[in-house]
Amino acid sequence: ARGDLKSLQVVIIINFCAYLAVAHLSSSLSSKLRQAGVELRDKSGELLSLQALHENVIHSIRSALITTDLEGRITYLNRSWARVAFHYHSSAEGAEAGAAEARALGVKATAIGGDLRMDDAVADAVERVEGELGAIDVLVNNAAATQRKPFLESTPQDWAPQVDVTVTGTLRITHAVAGRMAKRRSGAIVNLMGDSGRVGESGLLVTATTRASTVGLTRSLARELARYGIRANCVSIALVQTENLVAHAGGADEERMKKLLALYPLRRLGRPEDVTAMVLLLASPLSSWTTGQVVSVNGGYAMV
Repeated sequence: ARGDLKSLQVVIIINFCAYLAVAHLSSSLSSKLRQAGVELRDKSGELLSLQALHENVIHSIRSALITTDLEGRITYLNRSWARVAFHYHSSAEGAEAGAAEARALGVKATAIGGDLRMDDAVADAVERVEGELGAIDVLVNNAAATQRKPFLESTPQDWAPQVDVTVTGTLRITHAVAGRMAKRRSGAIVNLMGDSGRVGESGLLVTATTRASTVGLTRSLARELARYGIRANCVSIALVQTENLVAHAGGADEERMKKLLALYPLRRLGRPEDVTAMVLLLASPLSSWTTGQVVSVNGGYAMV
């Protein structure tokens, strides 16, 4: 987007980040992006290349904490941050692998253990992250416990881990991080949830119930914390092709997959980069006027 295009504003989504590539920006928008650390032009005044602009947006997010699922796997999020901490609970393998991959890309990264069901463990994890990486700019709540089981065959013992991690655990880590963000009067929170929490799903009743709480949490955070300069948004996803696919889909045989794909207008399941793009957009300064929203990234599975 160079040359004599004087008034065209183009929103481009490329690779795993969304950003503005424009030939002419209003001075107020340009100023706001510069204040957030996103430069649009090089020293000669020319618009930056798409790759350079993409890198500027990424590095405007100085430090991020990403919580993982109960077994510690980095399920959806890639490592496109300036500094990032991957949280885990019972297994360090996934978090350590994510941190190692990030470091190989030149990102300062660490893996931090901690049980989201324990107040002291959460407080210690947040303290360690900020001690190693600096103030947390972005919190991505991706931790959840899932169990596929008919409701009438389930027991309170089956429900407890899902409630303790997905609901109470998310409240704990959000409370700990948001308090620090409030003191700095800046921050972004991105919560992930499954579409079962919005449309319901047989065999995942308890999971859907706990995930539904994410909508109320997101919108309430947005209303209550806006006065502190904190935004909160949610990404609601359908099935994504990860190592957890079989557990979430209830099987991966050919007949089962045909039935599943028929539910998606785009006729494919999600890929990790599909989700990452939206998380990065909502976490970045380009979403500075977006809060309290639930955005679907689901191939058309649910349109609510």
